[in-house]
Amino acid sequence: MRKIINKRVAVVVAVVAALAAATSAYAYFTSTGSGSGSATVGTSAALAITQTNTITGMLPDGAAHTVAYSIDNTGNTFAQNLGKVTVSNIVTSDPTHCLASWFSANDPTSAVGTIPASSTYASVAGTQPSIQMNDSGTNQDACKGATLTLTLTAAQGS
Repeated sequence: MRKIINKRVAVVVAVVAALAAATSAYAYFTSTGSGSGSATVGTSAALAITQTNTITGMLPDGAAHTVAYSIDNTGNTFAQNLGKVTVSNIVTSDPTHCLASWFSANDPTSAVGTIPASSTYASVAGTQPSIQMNDSGTNQDACKGATLTLTLTAAQGS
């Protein structure tokens, strides 16, 4: 009986040794490889710039009138960085008689900067452009009561 137990122990030891050898030693090759993949870059929703103040009583005296505005970034889930907001165009309600050249715009001194994601920015002093009616040295009565349409443009931030 002792011989049978010794044989069984010997078989178990041999099986364990064979399994250990099989799991710890194997042959392999090394190699390199390559492949391809793709990614897309998101886009941003356009920002809406809206004048928030009413300018009345302009006179041909060159006095500057501040243009306050807000910028809507609620359509984006990420921050946007903007430069200066300027008045890029002035159109009069009677361009034949009330000449747009009698008006001018002044750029702000500071850029807007970063507008947080999903938020609205309200302009502050320094970031606001201004407009003025200049004295042309001629009769400017044609502009009495005229309405001006301003185009506000935001430059890209840096």
